[in-house]
Amino acid sequence: MDTAVFLGTAENFVYGLCSAYFIYESATYFRHRREQRFYRTAAAIMAFWFLLVLKDPIYSCIDTQLHRHLYRTLLLVDMSAVFTCVFFVVELLSPIYITWSRIVQNSAFYLLMLVLYIVTANDIFFDINIVGMAVYCLIWAVRIAVLTKRYHYIVRQNFSSADKRWMWRAIAMFLSVLAAWIYSCYVESSISNIAYIVIVTVVWAVVNHHYRKVGRSIDEVRQIMSEKQPALEGMPDFSAEVEALFVEKKLHRNHDLSVSQLAREIGTNRSYLSAWLNNTLGTNFCDFVNGYRIADAEAMLAGGDCSMTQDEIATTVGFNSLSTFRRAFIKKHGITPRQYCRDKRHKK
Repeated sequence: MDTAVFLGTAENFVYGLCSAYFIYESATYFRHRREQRFYRTAAAIMAFWFLLVLKDPIYSCIDTQLHRHLYRTLLLVDMSAVFTCVFFVVELLSPIYITWSRIVQNSAFYLLMLVLYIVTANDIFFDINIVGMAVYCLIWAVRIAVLTKRYHYIVRQNFSSADKRWMWRAIAMFLSVLAAWIYSCYVESSISNIAYIVIVTVVWAVVNHHYRKVGRSIDEVRQIMSEKQPALEGMPDFSAEVEALFVEKKLHRNHDLSVSQLAREIGTNRSYLSAWLNNTLGTNFCDFVNGYRIADAEAMLAGGDCSMTQDEIATTVGFNSLSTFRRAFIKKHGITPRQYCRDKRHKK
């Protein structure tokens, strides 16, 4: 088979496969659209990517030299995908930020350069748009770094498990999508097109998987961000109720425990309980719950037989992952759980 024919066939196959993935993800999010605003946003973003990929077979049907203007126009249309990556991450980190007016503000310069390139066919507008998008991404990389720190602060105040790494990985992967797209703009070939769309699909698959794995309640984060802090005067003491729930009922073994769930168990509201933890105990919810989990793990390890694996202990006491358990344990004791168990056994 001729190489060009093979590459063209492979390109169309990849386009079909990837478009099927995006329409599947869009439908999946759309089914849950009434649960959270984020699901509606994600469904729209996945549908937008489906349309972008659906038009991509045009690339293999045109001569890029004879139809250079059309080819580069399509590349600039593809560049609109950068906004979807930014909006997806920002909607996760700051659910009260994205509005229609801000969408227009973010995309106005890009749309102006796109129209000017379509009308004039002047390559200067093509290059300006690419440089402008690179600057836009750098600006948002800094802003997202700030939003990520704020988001993780809120998560640690309100959720018992906080995985920082997945969001940073998502940001890094979206930047790799930008790099792959810029490369495909200047290296016009079937191979570069295939590589770009495969990278895009893999990145979105990983990001969607991790989002579902983390399972944060975006609407709850939105509510927390908009709440006012309660007055500290007359703050109730929840020590007895918390002690009963964590020591007797071992509520900390719930992997997805949140401050809202604990507040419901006690019979108070989230704001008062969070303020009590912060101001009376001087800690956040995540560290507070992990303290009970570590104490629970210490009791298991103190037996000295170490019959359970570290992973089993981590899961039993409520940690979502072994790595999180190890970090929390080392932070308190300066040694790993295995070393702690060994020391206890030797002391016997």
